[in-house]
Amino acid sequence: MYKEFCHENNGPMKIFWNSYLDMVKLTLCFIRATRKGNWKLHLNCVKDVLPWFFAYDHTNYARYLLYIYTCCILLKKTPTQKGK
Repeated sequence: MYKEFCHENNGPMKIFWNSYLDMVKLTLCFIRATRKGNWKLHLNCVKDVLPWFFAYDHTNYARYLLYIYTCCILLKKTPTQKGK
């Protein structure tokens, strides 16, 4: 029933509360990833939170977090340098 309710268009308050619930879910996911030390879940949460920064016009957060996310993704692809 909840999924059916989510697909109905009931006005701007429903849109607001759905976005709020999505952000709370992302925050809880981020906290779980941090407490468990789960790197993949952490990166997944960062990727999921990026559109919210763009949507709410937090350009500095969006820009820097995108750069940090890209660097973190490239970490596993870059060979380590030994001896330095």
